[in-house]
Amino acid sequence: MAALAGVFALGVAACGGDDDENTAAATATRPAAATSAPTTAVTAAVTAGATAAAATTAVGTGAATITASDFKYAEQDVTTKAGSVKLTLNNTGSAPHTLTLYTDAGYTKRVDGGDTGRVVGGGTGEVTVDLAAGQYFFRCEVHPSPMQGELTAE
Repeated sequence: MAALAGVFALGVAACGGDDDENTAAATATRPAAATSAPTTAVTAAVTAGATAAAATTAVGTGAATITASDFKYAEQDVTTKAGSVKLTLNNTGSAPHTLTLYTDAGYTKRVDGGDTGRVVGGGTGEVTVDLAAGQYFFRCEVHPSPMQGELTAE
């Protein structure tokens, strides 16, 4: 009987280790799943903020609409007015896409607030950013190589 109790204690200890490993594995996968909900919430907040900002901005307001489908942007060279610029991403494809704005062609310096977040197929994302006159670069963070373009603010 004592031997059986010893085997039972070892079994419980072994299960405890597995639970820790399973908990660690679950924790390791949680951030990826958890990021989709905040991204959606951030997109909604950005869209709501963009709408409010667009309603209150006056002279110097620009806008650009960029359409994503399959793995390309329909508009790759876009020109708009400098100042407060409303960027709209229309995703007519089925894959998710983003419209993320950078100040450099190497895509290393993001424009603060210049990201629509993930836009699902058939969806629309909007963001409003303040842009000085100059060249900017945009790409899809989901498909960065094939989906790139240039935006000129005048």
